[in-house]
This record gives sequence, C-alpha cells and structure tokens, in this order.
Amino acid sequence: VSLHANAHPRRDRAGIETYFLNVTDDRYAARLAARENGLMDPAGDGAPQVTRILSDLDATRSAGPSRRLATLVQRKMVSRVRANVGEVRDLGVKHALFYVLLGARMPAVLVETAFVSNRREERRLASVGYQDQVAEAVTQAIVAFAGPDRSRVAARPLRPGEAALYPRAMLGPDPPLRQ
Repeated sequence: VSLHANAHPRRDRAGIETYFLNVTDDRYAARLAARENGLMDPAGDGAPQVTRILSDLDATRSAGPSRRLATLVQRKMVSRVRANVGEVRDLGVKHALFYVLLGARMPAVLVETAFVSNRREERRLASVGYQDQVAEAVTQAIVAFAGPDRSRVAARPLRPGEAALYPRAMLGPDPPLRQ
C-alpha cells in the first residue's frame, strides 16, 4: 500500500481515489512489448528475460486481488473519513501504470488520500486526526482483505534463492512509534 497526497492545477479538486495496476491495459501491453523487444542479454544466458517474464506473470496474477484490495481500501477510507472527519468526494477505484505498483509480487494499491493543492484538504492532510483516520481505514481494509486465516496476503511466496524486491536493510529502520 502506497499512500500519497494528490495535486491538481485546479485548486477546487478534492477527494479520495485508489489505484491498482491494470496489466490488461493497452498502454501496459505496449510497454511490455517494447521492453520484451529489447530483452536480448549480451551474455546469452536468458536470465534477465526469465526474470522479467516471471515478474509480468506475478503482475497478471495480482491484478484481480489488487482490484479487490483497492475497492476495500476506497470504501473504508471514504466511510471512515465521512463518519469521523466530514464530507469527502469519492473519486473511486481506478487503474494506472504507477511505477510504485510495477513489480509487486502481491496485491498492491496506491491511495491518493487528499489533494494538497486544495486548501481545505491541505489542512486535513496536516491534521494528526486525519492521518490517524487514514491509517485506521487502510489497516481495516488490509485485515478484511487478508481474511481470517490471512491466506490472501501474497500472490506467491518467493522462490528459493529469489531476492525480495525491497530487502529489509534497504528500507532502513522502523520509524519511532507515535505516542
């Protein structure tokens, strides 16, 4: 789950929207074709090509679950903000080719929590209360998505010897807990 603040040239734009990666989109297919047309490995062992193909299969396998997760996140966000903060526009669930969603080996979504370009929403984003509502809504959506046995968390486990996309050391230390 990637949380973002949206922006728009029109300062009256407002609302919450959630995105998932759509691998059946024509733009994705064009990007994939362009990438695969340049896959020749100078060493000739084919390893980069196999890795890319497996990554694309993971994206395809995660598309349906990502859409379901995006729908849950959007519903929880909108209902929780309306109940605890105030009115908010529901901009819905959409698909896009955001870089942060590419290569995920599990269901992945990008959440635009508010428009920083909108003065009222900018104040919301700066509010600890709003941040807490967003965090709680996303948490509730993830728990609901994972199910009681948490069997729907990952699209597939890592293969033996396969490195994680984002090794723990690369992410750095956990931030201190807020009191």
